[in-house]
Amino acid sequence: MEGNTYFPMHIGTLERAANHAKNFPRLKYGKVSGVMSAPLREADFKPDMVIIYCDSAQLMCLLAGLKYKRGELVTSTMETASACVQAMVPALKSNRCQVVVPCFGDRKYGLAKDDEMIFTVPEESWRI
Repeated sequence: MEGNTYFPMHIGTLERAANHAKNFPRLKYGKVSGVMSAPLREADFKPDMVIIYCDSAQLMCLLAGLKYKRGELVTSTMETASACVQAMVPALKSNRCQVVVPCFGDRKYGLAKDDEMIFTVPEESWRI
């Protein structure tokens, strides 16, 4: 909470980094015991959410479908780091879809491409 995680790589001062850490999205302790992931067609469990990596044209279609079927618009906070947290935590807390920018870790370890965005669909949103 002192900001050491985000300073100096992401945020210019320790004070701003500490403020960022205090306002960072988080779940209540004990709410989630773990994270499992699998390609959707191979998952042998019922997912709480689906995370889709897509280009801007695909994202436009996903957003249009959400608006057409549910009348919902997506409001997201864009962040340069911690895409995994930004994609999951707000969606779990609000049961609303999220649009997120892939972070450095997504690009380095998850092989996200430069033209991709992340669209998160919590289970509540796919039940029409």
